[in-house]
Amino acid sequence: MPALADRRTLEAKSASSAIPSAMMNAATPRLAMASLQTLFMAYKVHYHDKNCNSAGIKRMRREESPRQEVLTWADVDALIDTLLPKITGPIDLLVMITRGGIIPGGMIAEALDIKHILTAAVEFPAFAAPSLLAWPTFLQFPDESLTRGRRVLVIDDVWTHGRHIMSVRGRIESSGAAVVDTAVLHYKPSASLFPNHKPTYYAAITDAYIVYPWEIDRRLRPSDATLPQTF
Repeated sequence: MPALADRRTLEAKSASSAIPSAMMNAATPRLAMASLQTLFMAYKVHYHDKNCNSAGIKRMRREESPRQEVLTWADVDALIDTLLPKITGPIDLLVMITRGGIIPGGMIAEALDIKHILTAAVEFPAFAAPSLLAWPTFLQFPDESLTRGRRVLVIDDVWTHGRHIMSVRGRIESSGAAVVDTAVLHYKPSASLFPNHKPTYYAAITDAYIVYPWEIDRRLRPSDATLPQTF
């Protein structure tokens, strides 16, 4: 296994090589600069946070617990009922991260009578281990004119590593949104790559591998369903 310093060098080179194409694909120079700032601040946090030594890096990158929970629709209803009272104040619009955030987002929008609903899709390279030094690709994203000056609630089903929801949140913030809150059904602090951040609202904390009802392969029994969680 390479030394920690070697891994830092390799990841930094990988990140720097991705920057030119990512900046070319950025919607505006301001968004590109915000993305660069987010990338290098993430590098600083990941390697220099006082709580993030080499043991911490190994802990954050270790494989998830094999313990699995297969949820029913009744379980999801209970999680939504737990989450809703925590969400305070008026929400101008809701952004659902596809695909995991679509069903809980729709349920929350209906319960809170949120009429302005948008979607965002983001993916990361399929590295062997989740890394902060990986450039996100936004497959779809709301125009910044729709979020500027508004209070936005970003919804996903689970915060595992946190990269997807933090990327979406960061881009919405850079567009000039007044407030950007995040909400998930499950928060996994033991797997998160962001030790200084967590969801604004969450229904439950877990270290289990969660299979939601909408993720189950209908050709399989629920006990056989296994889906990767790399959010």
